Amino acid sequence: MLRTKQGVTEALLELSGIRVRRAGLIFGLALALVLFMVGSAMAEGSWTSYLTGARVGFSSRSWYDHHNDSASTITTFKNCRDEIRTYNNDSATLHLYREISHWPDHDYGGKTFACYTQGSANWGEIKDVGSFHWTITAITKITDNWNSLTVPNPDVIQKY
Repeated sequence: MLRTKQGVTEALLELSGIRVRRAGLIFGLALALVLFMVGSAMAEGSWTSYLTGARVGFSSRSWYDHHNDSASTITTFKNCRDEIRTYNNDSATLHLYREISHWPDHDYGGKTFACYTQGSANWGEIKDVGSFHWTITAITKITDNWNSLTVPNPDVIQKY
């Protein structure tokens, strides 16, 4: 069968339309997969804040973790200063708690980290669902309430 020049052009256009649709479908699926993987790797939530004169016993705001991901629960302090301010060895000890109504909160343990420049407490992946907060239990290894800690805004970073 002989095709005219116009017929060949129409056939090529039809073929290229199929290829464009197929390429668009493949691109769309690849993009969806990449966005899903990036979303899974990122933390479910985060917030930033600051501390001014926080003493042992100070508790952070609460947050709710649905455990929709496998992200670690990490608290970071940057540029912290304790009230003494004599050395640049300032540190914080935090305990992470899951809040339980009418019962003592579940304690995931304490983490001590230097924070004069930047430091973090990493509790790893917390698989429990619920409301969480951390409490300062020591400032530069002092558990008495006479020392205080200041972290400028927005250098308290909570990821979960």
